[in-house]
Amino acid sequence: MEDKNKKDINRRDFIKIVGISAATSTGLLYGCSSKGTSSSSGATGEGEVPTDKMTYRTSPTTGDRVSLLGYGCMRWPLKPAPNGNGEVIDQDAVNGLIDYAIAHGVNYFDTSPAYVQGFSEKATGIALSRHPRDKYYIATMRPWGAEGAARVKKHRAMREGKGFQTIEAFHTLDDLRLPEKGSLMLECMSNLLANEQFELGGTDAEILDRIQQGIQNLKEQTEDLIIVTNEIFSDGCRYDAETVRYIRLLGNLNIRMEEEADAVTEVVYGIPIRRKGEDANEQQ
Repeated sequence: MEDKNKKDINRRDFIKIVGISAATSTGLLYGCSSKGTSSSSGATGEGEVPTDKMTYRTSPTTGDRVSLLGYGCMRWPLKPAPNGNGEVIDQDAVNGLIDYAIAHGVNYFDTSPAYVQGFSEKATGIALSRHPRDKYYIATMRPWGAEGAARVKKHRAMREGKGFQTIEAFHTLDDLRLPEKGSLMLECMSNLLANEQFELGGTDAEILDRIQQGIQNLKEQTEDLIIVTNEIFSDGCRYDAETVRYIRLLGNLNIRMEEEADAVTEVVYGIPIRRKGEDANEQQ
């Protein structure tokens, strides 16, 4: 689910608002730049900073992965106080800076009761509280045989280092309870439906209602819920009756999920096409 209140901030505004020196910003941004980019172009060139190039170190005592780049919160942007008496922290600007830093891999923030006349911690806490602390990945594919086990191992390796807690749940999502509220990705609906249909069985209505109740259960426990599904209706092949039933059920599920979703994106050969949500009409 998308947060429409988040403000976009480009790389130049980020450097300007933070107010750090040119030499420092060069080093920080170069550490996040893509391979093959020189330090000078990485610091001053136009274009978006990569979001997947942060370097992390693992704490030997806690096992936490901490970004090599830490964000100092000694100075936050200020604005005139509403009563005209002095200045106060610009919370909207702080939120934008924190959002940008987190989006680019920073997870280490340094603050203190002494910063910004004692208000840095509060402003930083407000900004950080808008972001879920936990990320969950629900894997619905049941690993049948050696090939299935190999695929699961490959997928886990692909998620390594991205902060996900993997939960294997093959059906009956209505019974699932997450440790804490956070962000969740469910992958994928086609496997979940197959497990519900061929393992648990039931009428079409019973299967669809079970899955939808499970999705509702997850929505109530998460800040953001992302569901991956498939489009399998265009190959032109003829199938047996039970497979045709499966395809029809998946189509009905996709329609139900689209109605409930804040945003829908179709990915065609790696190209994202927004079907619902902000900018949907512009991309069609």
